[in-house]
Amino acid sequence: MKLLLIAPAQLGDNSQPIKTKQVFMIPLTPYLLAGLTPPEWQVHIVHEYTDEIPFDSTFDLVGITVTTLHSKRAYQIAERFRDAGVKVVLGGFHPTLFPDEAEKHADAIILGEAEQVWAKVLGDAAAGRLQKRYRADCLHDLQVLPVPRYDLVNLKHFRISVFPVEFSRGCPYNCDYCSVTQFYGHKHRVRPPEQVVRDIKATGCRFIGFVDDNIAGSLDRAAELFEAMVPMNIRWSTQVSLRLADNPEMLALAYRSGLRYVIVGIETLDPQNLASVNKITVNQIAQYIPKIHLFQKHGITVCTNLMFGFDGDTPETFEQAFRFIESLRVMVNPYIVTPYPGTRLYERMESDGRLLHTEYWRYTSYRTVFQPRNFSPDELDRLFLSFYQRCFSLPLIARRFMNMLSWREPWGSFMTQVAVAANSLEARNNLRRGILPYF
Repeated sequence: MKLLLIAPAQLGDNSQPIKTKQVFMIPLTPYLLAGLTPPEWQVHIVHEYTDEIPFDSTFDLVGITVTTLHSKRAYQIAERFRDAGVKVVLGGFHPTLFPDEAEKHADAIILGEAEQVWAKVLGDAAAGRLQKRYRADCLHDLQVLPVPRYDLVNLKHFRISVFPVEFSRGCPYNCDYCSVTQFYGHKHRVRPPEQVVRDIKATGCRFIGFVDDNIAGSLDRAAELFEAMVPMNIRWSTQVSLRLADNPEMLALAYRSGLRYVIVGIETLDPQNLASVNKITVNQIAQYIPKIHLFQKHGITVCTNLMFGFDGDTPETFEQAFRFIESLRVMVNPYIVTPYPGTRLYERMESDGRLLHTEYWRYTSYRTVFQPRNFSPDELDRLFLSFYQRCFSLPLIARRFMNMLSWREPWGSFMTQVAVAANSLEARNNLRRGILPYF
Protein backbone atom coordinates (compact mmCIF):
# COMPACT_ATOMS: atom_id res chain seq x y z
CA MET A 1 0.00 0.00 0.00
CA LYS A 2 1.30 3.44 -0.93
CA LEU A 3 0.59 6.56 1.11
CA LEU A 4 1.39 10.12 0.03
CA LEU A 5 1.50 12.83 2.72
CA ILE A 6 1.42 16.42 1.43
CA ALA A 7 2.18 19.74 3.09
CA PRO A 8 0.68 22.26 0.61
CA ALA A 9 2.33 25.52 -0.38
CA GLN A 10 0.68 28.88 0.12
CA LEU A 11 -0.87 30.52 -2.92
CA GLY A 12 0.70 33.79 -4.00
CA ASP A 13 -1.08 36.89 -5.23
CA ASN A 14 -1.16 35.32 -8.70
CA SER A 15 -3.11 32.34 -7.25
CA GLN A 16 -0.18 30.05 -8.03
CA PRO A 17 1.65 28.01 -5.35
CA ILE A 18 4.77 29.75 -4.05
CA LYS A 19 7.94 27.79 -4.83
CA THR A 20 11.41 28.06 -3.38
CA LYS A 21 14.61 25.99 -3.39
CA GLN A 22 14.75 25.70 0.39
CA VAL A 23 12.57 26.45 3.39
CA PHE A 24 13.84 27.43 6.81
CA MET A 25 12.37 24.85 9.18
CA ILE A 26 11.56 21.14 9.00
CA PRO A 27 7.87 20.62 9.98
CA LEU A 28 6.98 17.82 12.37
CA THR A 29 3.46 16.76 11.36
CA PRO A 30 4.12 14.65 8.22
CA TYR A 31 7.02 12.80 9.86
CA LEU A 32 4.96 12.10 12.98
CA LEU A 33 2.09 10.78 10.84
CA ALA A 34 4.59 8.60 9.00
CA GLY A 35 5.77 7.27 12.38
CA LEU A 36 2.17 6.36 13.22
CA THR A 37 1.77 4.48 9.93
CA PRO A 38 2.10 0.65 9.95
CA PRO A 39 5.07 -0.82 8.06
CA GLU A 40 2.90 -2.36 5.34
CA TRP A 41 2.35 1.18 4.03
CA GLN A 42 5.06 2.73 1.87
CA VAL A 43 5.17 6.43 2.85
CA HIS A 44 6.13 9.34 0.59
CA ILE A 45 6.27 12.92 1.89
CA VAL A 46 5.99 16.04 -0.27
CA HIS A 47 6.55 19.66 0.80
CA GLU A 48 5.09 21.66 -2.06
CA TYR A 49 7.21 24.75 -1.42
CA THR A 50 10.24 22.76 -2.60
CA ASP A 51 8.81 19.61 -4.22
CA GLU A 52 6.66 18.88 -7.22
CA ILE A 53 3.53 16.90 -6.40
CA PRO A 54 3.53 13.54 -8.24
CA PHE A 55 0.00 13.75 -9.61
CA ASP A 56 0.74 11.10 -12.24
CA SER A 57 1.99 8.50 -9.74
CA THR A 58 -0.17 5.77 -8.24
CA PHE A 59 -1.12 5.95 -4.56
CA ASP A 60 -3.68 4.12 -2.48
CA LEU A 61 -4.29 7.12 -0.23
CA VAL A 62 -3.30 10.80 -0.14
CA GLY A 63 -3.27 12.63 3.20
CA ILE A 64 -3.12 16.44 3.28
CA THR A 65 -2.52 18.57 6.37
CA VAL A 66 -4.71 21.68 6.05
CA THR A 67 -4.19 24.98 7.85
CA THR A 68 -6.48 27.92 7.19
CA LEU A 69 -3.74 29.69 5.25
CA HIS A 70 -3.19 26.68 2.98
CA SER A 71 -6.81 25.58 2.67
CA LYS A 72 -7.51 26.76 -0.88
CA ARG A 73 -4.39 25.10 -2.26
CA ALA A 74 -5.11 21.93 -0.28
CA TYR A 75 -8.55 21.71 -1.87
CA GLN A 76 -7.06 22.17 -5.35
CA ILE A 77 -4.60 19.34 -4.77
CA ALA A 78 -7.31 17.09 -3.33
CA GLU A 79 -9.57 17.61 -6.33
CA ARG A 80 -6.83 16.68 -8.80
CA PHE A 81 -6.16 13.38 -7.06
CA ARG A 82 -9.86 12.62 -6.65
CA ASP A 83 -10.46 13.31 -10.33
CA ALA A 84 -7.85 10.63 -11.01
CA GLY A 85 -9.67 8.17 -8.73
CA VAL A 86 -7.29 8.44 -5.75
CA LYS A 87 -8.80 8.57 -2.25
CA VAL A 88 -7.97 11.72 -0.25
CA VAL A 89 -8.16 12.39 3.49
CA LEU A 90 -7.86 15.92 4.92
CA GLY A 91 -6.91 16.75 8.51
CA GLY A 92 -5.65 19.61 10.64
CA PHE A 93 -6.95 22.87 12.07
CA HIS A 94 -9.05 23.96 9.11
CA PRO A 95 -11.12 20.79 8.53
CA THR A 96 -11.76 20.67 12.27
CA LEU A 97 -13.08 24.24 12.21
CA PHE A 98 -14.94 23.91 8.89
CA PRO A 99 -15.93 20.25 8.46
CA ASP A 100 -18.86 20.89 6.12
CA GLU A 101 -16.62 22.87 3.78
CA ALA A 102 -13.70 20.45 3.93
CA GLU A 103 -15.63 17.25 3.29
CA LYS A 104 -16.80 18.62 -0.06
CA HIS A 105 -13.21 18.29 -1.23
CA ALA A 106 -12.26 14.94 0.28
CA ASP A 107 -13.25 11.31 0.62
CA ALA A 108 -12.64 11.57 4.36
CA ILE A 109 -11.77 14.22 6.93
CA ILE A 110 -10.21 13.98 10.39
CA LEU A 111 -11.62 16.19 13.14
CA GLY A 112 -9.22 16.82 16.01
CA GLU A 113 -5.90 15.15 16.69
CA ALA A 114 -5.01 12.49 14.15
CA GLU A 115 -3.25 10.17 16.64
CA GLN A 116 -6.62 9.03 17.96
CA VAL A 117 -7.97 7.83 14.60
CA TRP A 118 -5.07 7.42 12.16
CA ALA A 119 -4.85 3.64 12.49
CA LYS A 120 -8.57 3.29 11.76
CA VAL A 121 -8.33 5.64 8.76
CA LEU A 122 -5.57 3.52 7.24
CA GLY A 123 -7.35 0.27 8.04
CA ASP A 124 -10.58 1.45 6.45
CA ALA A 125 -8.71 2.77 3.41
CA ALA A 126 -6.97 -0.57 2.90
CA ALA A 127 -10.32 -2.40 3.21
CA GLY A 128 -12.08 -0.02 0.81
CA ARG A 129 -14.55 1.26 3.41
CA LEU A 130 -13.30 4.79 4.06
CA GLN A 131 -15.80 6.83 6.11
CA LYS A 132 -16.60 10.50 5.51
CA ARG A 133 -15.63 11.68 8.99
CA TYR A 134 -13.27 10.48 11.69
CA ARG A 135 -13.59 12.36 14.95
CA ALA A 136 -11.09 12.26 17.81
CA ASP A 137 -13.46 12.32 20.78
CA CYS A 138 -10.75 13.32 23.24
CA LEU A 139 -7.29 14.87 23.30
CA HIS A 140 -4.37 12.50 23.00
CA ASP A 141 -2.63 12.07 26.36
CA LEU A 142 0.85 12.28 24.72
CA GLN A 143 2.23 9.58 27.03
CA VAL A 144 2.98 7.31 24.08
CA LEU A 145 3.96 8.65 20.66
CA PRO A 146 6.09 6.93 18.03
CA VAL A 147 9.44 8.23 16.90
CA PRO A 148 8.82 10.52 13.91
CA ARG A 149 10.23 9.21 10.61
CA TYR A 150 13.23 11.52 10.61
CA ASP A 151 14.85 9.13 8.11
CA LEU A 152 12.47 10.52 5.48
CA VAL A 153 13.71 14.13 5.86
CA ASN A 154 15.46 15.38 2.72
CA LEU A 155 17.91 17.93 4.14
CA LYS A 156 18.54 19.42 0.69
CA HIS A 157 15.17 21.14 0.95
CA PHE A 158 15.85 22.91 4.26
CA ARG A 159 18.10 25.89 4.84
CA ILE A 160 19.37 24.74 8.22
CA SER A 161 19.45 21.27 9.77
CA VAL A 162 17.31 21.94 12.85
CA PHE A 163 15.13 18.92 13.54
CA PRO A 164 11.63 19.34 15.02
CA VAL A 165 10.81 17.72 18.36
CA GLU A 166 7.69 18.05 20.52
CA PHE A 167 7.47 18.17 24.32
CA SER A 168 4.04 19.73 24.88
CA ARG A 169 0.83 20.81 23.19
CA GLY A 170 -1.45 23.66 24.03
CA CYS A 171 -0.95 26.67 26.23
CA PRO A 172 -2.23 27.51 29.73
CA TYR A 173 -3.16 31.00 28.56
CA ASN A 174 -6.24 31.92 26.56
CA CYS A 175 -5.50 34.89 24.29
CA ASP A 176 -8.36 36.04 22.06
CA TYR A 177 -6.34 36.00 18.82
CA CYS A 178 -4.88 32.50 19.22
CA SER A 179 -6.34 29.40 17.60
CA VAL A 180 -4.22 27.03 19.70
CA THR A 181 -6.68 26.89 22.60
CA GLN A 182 -9.59 26.50 20.18
CA PHE A 183 -8.03 23.33 18.75
CA TYR A 184 -6.26 21.87 21.79
CA GLY A 185 -8.49 23.23 24.54
CA HIS A 186 -7.46 25.39 27.47
CA LYS A 187 -4.95 22.81 28.62
CA HIS A 188 -1.19 22.26 28.55
CA ARG A 189 -0.16 18.63 28.01
CA VAL A 190 3.37 17.28 28.22
CA ARG A 191 5.24 14.17 27.13
CA PRO A 192 7.50 12.05 29.35
CA PRO A 193 11.05 13.51 29.20
CA GLU A 194 12.54 10.11 28.39
CA GLN A 195 10.46 9.92 25.20
CA VAL A 196 11.58 13.41 24.18
CA VAL A 197 15.20 12.39 24.77
CA ARG A 198 14.55 9.28 22.64
CA ASP A 199 13.29 11.45 19.77
CA ILE A 200 16.24 13.84 20.04
CA LYS A 201 18.65 10.92 19.77
CA ALA A 202 16.69 9.59 16.77
CA THR A 203 17.28 12.81 14.83
CA GLY A 204 21.02 12.19 14.81
CA CYS A 205 21.47 15.97 15.05
CA ARG A 206 22.74 18.37 17.73
CA PHE A 207 20.38 21.18 16.65
CA ILE A 208 16.76 20.85 17.75
CA GLY A 209 13.76 23.13 17.25
CA PHE A 210 10.92 22.45 19.68
CA VAL A 211 7.54 23.01 18.02
CA ASP A 212 5.74 23.71 21.32
CA ASP A 213 3.53 26.77 21.63
CA ASN A 214 4.86 27.38 25.14
CA ILE A 215 7.44 24.84 26.30
CA ALA A 216 7.41 26.15 29.88
CA GLY A 217 3.64 26.22 30.32
CA SER A 218 4.29 23.87 33.25
CA LEU A 219 7.52 24.95 34.94
CA ASP A 220 7.94 21.79 37.03
CA ARG A 221 7.59 19.49 34.02
CA ALA A 222 9.81 21.74 31.91
CA ALA A 223 12.49 21.54 34.60
CA GLU A 224 12.37 17.73 34.37
CA LEU A 225 12.92 17.93 30.61
CA PHE A 226 15.76 20.44 30.89
CA GLU A 227 17.53 18.25 33.45
CA ALA A 228 17.20 15.25 31.15
CA MET A 229 18.73 17.19 28.24
CA VAL A 230 21.75 18.59 30.11
CA PRO A 231 24.00 15.56 29.34
CA MET A 232 23.05 15.51 25.64
CA ASN A 233 25.27 18.39 24.48
CA ILE A 234 22.63 19.76 22.09
CA ARG A 235 21.55 23.28 21.09
CA TRP A 236 17.86 24.02 20.88
CA SER A 237 15.28 26.73 20.24
CA THR A 238 11.63 27.14 21.17
CA GLN A 239 8.64 29.40 21.75
CA VAL A 240 8.15 30.37 25.37
CA SER A 241 6.49 32.99 27.54
CA LEU A 242 8.60 35.78 29.00
CA ARG A 243 7.47 34.37 32.34
CA LEU A 244 10.33 31.89 32.13
CA ALA A 245 12.52 34.82 33.19
CA ASP A 246 10.61 35.04 36.48
CA ASN A 247 12.84 32.19 37.62
CA PRO A 248 16.58 32.86 37.01
CA GLU A 249 17.43 29.33 38.16
CA MET A 250 15.20 27.92 35.43
CA LEU A 251 16.87 30.15 32.86
CA ALA A 252 20.27 28.93 33.96
CA LEU A 253 19.07 25.32 33.76
CA ALA A 254 17.58 25.93 30.32
CA TYR A 255 20.91 27.32 29.13
CA ARG A 256 22.81 24.32 30.52
CA SER A 257 20.41 22.02 28.67
CA GLY A 258 21.24 23.78 25.39
CA LEU A 259 18.66 26.56 25.01
CA ARG A 260 20.13 29.27 22.80
CA TYR A 261 17.20 30.91 20.97
CA VAL A 262 13.67 31.77 22.12
CA ILE A 263 10.67 33.33 20.42
CA VAL A 264 8.55 35.30 22.90
CA GLY A 265 5.16 36.85 22.24
CA ILE A 266 5.28 40.39 23.59
CA GLU A 267 2.69 41.37 20.92
CA THR A 268 2.36 45.09 21.75
CA LEU A 269 3.79 47.87 23.93
CA ASP A 270 0.33 49.20 24.83
CA PRO A 271 -1.41 47.74 27.93
CA GLN A 272 -4.86 48.60 26.57
CA ASN A 273 -4.09 46.53 23.48
CA LEU A 274 -3.05 43.61 25.67
CA ALA A 275 -6.26 43.92 27.69
CA SER A 276 -8.34 43.93 24.51
CA VAL A 277 -7.10 40.43 23.61
CA ASN A 278 -7.08 38.96 27.12
CA LYS A 279 -3.29 38.97 27.56
CA ILE A 280 -2.85 41.69 30.18
CA THR A 281 -2.49 39.11 32.97
CA VAL A 282 0.20 37.25 31.01
CA ASN A 283 2.43 40.11 29.86
CA GLN A 284 3.56 42.98 32.04
CA ILE A 285 4.96 45.64 29.73
CA ALA A 286 7.09 47.22 32.45
CA GLN A 287 8.94 43.89 32.70
CA TYR A 288 9.68 43.47 28.98
CA ILE A 289 13.11 45.06 29.02
CA PRO A 290 14.47 43.58 32.29
CA LYS A 291 13.21 40.10 31.35
CA ILE A 292 14.71 40.27 27.86
CA HIS A 293 17.99 41.44 29.39
CA LEU A 294 17.86 38.46 31.74
CA PHE A 295 17.51 36.04 28.81
CA GLN A 296 20.44 37.76 27.11
CA LYS A 297 22.52 37.71 30.31
CA HIS A 298 22.09 33.94 30.37
CA GLY A 299 23.36 33.64 26.79
CA ILE A 300 19.96 33.12 25.17
CA THR A 301 19.06 35.07 22.02
CA VAL A 302 15.57 36.60 22.01
CA CYS A 303 13.22 36.99 19.05
CA THR A 304 10.11 39.05 19.77
CA ASN A 305 6.71 38.61 18.14
CA LEU A 306 5.01 41.99 17.58
CA MET A 307 1.55 42.65 16.15
CA PHE A 308 0.19 45.85 14.60
CA GLY A 309 -3.33 47.04 13.90
CA PHE A 310 -4.83 46.93 17.38
CA ASP A 311 -7.59 49.44 18.00
CA GLY A 312 -5.20 51.45 20.17
CA ASP A 313 -2.47 51.64 17.54
CA THR A 314 -1.53 54.81 15.66
CA PRO A 315 1.30 55.64 13.23
CA GLU A 316 3.46 56.48 16.27
CA THR A 317 3.09 52.84 17.39
CA PHE A 318 5.44 51.75 14.62
CA GLU A 319 8.11 54.28 15.61
CA GLN A 320 7.85 53.31 19.27
CA ALA A 321 8.19 49.62 18.39
CA PHE A 322 11.20 50.27 16.17
CA ARG A 323 12.98 52.19 18.93
CA PHE A 324 12.28 49.26 21.25
CA ILE A 325 13.71 46.71 18.80
CA GLU A 326 16.68 48.88 17.91
CA SER A 327 17.66 49.63 21.51
CA LEU A 328 17.50 45.99 22.62
CA ARG A 329 18.98 44.66 19.36
CA VAL A 330 16.66 41.68 19.46
CA MET A 331 15.30 39.69 16.56
CA VAL A 332 11.71 40.44 15.60
CA ASN A 333 8.82 38.69 13.88
CA PRO A 334 6.36 41.46 12.91
CA TYR A 335 2.74 40.62 12.11
CA ILE A 336 -0.52 42.38 11.37
CA VAL A 337 -3.34 41.51 13.76
CA THR A 338 -5.27 38.75 12.03
CA PRO A 339 -8.66 37.39 13.19
CA TYR A 340 -8.18 33.70 12.45
CA PRO A 341 -11.38 31.66 12.15
CA GLY A 342 -12.38 29.94 15.36
CA THR A 343 -10.93 32.60 17.65
CA ARG A 344 -12.82 35.06 19.83
CA LEU A 345 -11.16 37.88 17.92
CA TYR A 346 -12.68 36.55 14.69
CA GLU A 347 -16.11 36.31 16.30
CA ARG A 348 -15.94 39.95 17.43
CA MET A 349 -14.71 41.20 14.07
CA GLU A 350 -17.41 39.25 12.25
CA SER A 351 -20.11 40.47 14.63
CA ASP A 352 -18.98 44.09 14.21
CA GLY A 353 -18.87 43.79 10.41
CA ARG A 354 -15.14 44.57 10.28
CA LEU A 355 -13.95 41.64 8.17
CA LEU A 356 -12.90 42.77 4.69
CA HIS A 357 -13.31 39.27 3.24
CA THR A 358 -13.32 35.60 4.20
CA GLU A 359 -10.81 34.37 1.64
CA TYR A 360 -8.90 32.57 4.35
CA TRP A 361 -5.94 31.68 2.13
CA ARG A 362 -5.14 35.40 2.21
CA TYR A 363 -5.03 35.49 6.04
CA THR A 364 -1.22 35.58 6.00
CA SER A 365 -0.68 37.90 9.01
CA TYR A 366 1.25 40.16 6.61
CA ARG A 367 -1.75 41.80 4.95
CA THR A 368 -4.72 43.57 6.52
CA VAL A 369 -7.95 41.55 6.35
CA PHE A 370 -10.16 43.69 8.62
CA GLN A 371 -11.11 47.33 8.99
CA PRO A 372 -8.64 48.92 11.47
CA ARG A 373 -9.82 51.58 13.91
CA ASN A 374 -7.19 54.27 13.23
CA PHE A 375 -5.95 53.40 9.73
CA SER A 376 -7.27 52.54 6.34
CA PRO A 377 -6.31 48.96 5.37
CA ASP A 378 -3.87 50.30 2.75
CA GLU A 379 -2.26 52.64 5.27
CA LEU A 380 -1.75 49.84 7.78
CA ASP A 381 -0.21 47.65 5.07
CA ARG A 382 2.13 50.48 4.02
CA LEU A 383 3.26 51.31 7.57
CA PHE A 384 3.76 47.63 8.35
CA LEU A 385 5.89 47.05 5.25
CA SER A 386 8.00 50.10 6.06
CA PHE A 387 8.54 48.83 9.61
CA TYR A 388 9.50 45.39 8.31
CA GLN A 389 12.02 46.89 5.90
CA ARG A 390 13.61 49.00 8.67
CA CYS A 391 13.90 45.96 10.95
CA PHE A 392 15.84 44.09 8.29
CA SER A 393 18.17 46.87 7.20
CA LEU A 394 21.80 45.81 6.85
CA PRO A 395 23.09 48.02 9.70
CA LEU A 396 20.50 46.65 12.13
CA ILE A 397 21.18 43.05 11.06
CA ALA A 398 24.89 43.66 11.72
CA ARG A 399 24.29 45.24 15.13
CA ARG A 400 22.02 42.38 16.19
CA PHE A 401 24.60 39.86 15.01
CA MET A 402 27.35 41.42 17.14
CA ASN A 403 25.05 41.79 20.13
CA MET A 404 24.03 38.13 20.01
CA LEU A 405 27.57 36.74 20.17
CA SER A 406 28.11 35.22 23.58
CA TRP A 407 31.30 35.26 25.65
CA ARG A 408 30.09 32.04 27.27
CA GLU A 409 30.26 30.01 24.09
CA PRO A 410 31.97 32.02 21.34
CA TRP A 411 32.07 29.34 18.63
CA GLY A 412 28.63 27.83 19.30
CA SER A 413 27.13 31.29 19.57
CA PHE A 414 28.76 32.33 16.33
CA MET A 415 27.32 29.37 14.41
CA THR A 416 23.84 29.99 15.83
CA GLN A 417 23.93 33.64 14.86
CA VAL A 418 25.23 32.88 11.37
CA ALA A 419 22.00 30.89 10.84
CA VAL A 420 19.91 33.74 12.29
CA ALA A 421 21.72 36.34 10.19
CA ALA A 422 21.30 34.23 7.06
CA ASN A 423 17.56 34.09 7.67
CA SER A 424 17.50 37.87 8.20
CA LEU A 425 19.30 38.43 4.91
CA GLU A 426 16.88 36.08 3.17
CA ALA A 427 13.97 38.11 4.59
CA ARG A 428 15.65 41.29 3.33
CA ASN A 429 16.11 39.84 -0.16
CA ASN A 430 12.50 38.69 -0.28
CA LEU A 431 11.31 42.15 0.72
CA ARG A 432 13.28 43.66 -2.16
CA ARG A 433 11.45 41.24 -4.47
CA GLY A 434 8.11 42.15 -2.91
CA ILE A 435 7.70 38.80 -1.18
CA LEU A 436 6.68 38.65 2.47
CA PRO A 437 7.36 35.58 4.65
CA TYR A 438 5.14 32.63 3.88
CA PHE A 439 6.41 29.64 5.84
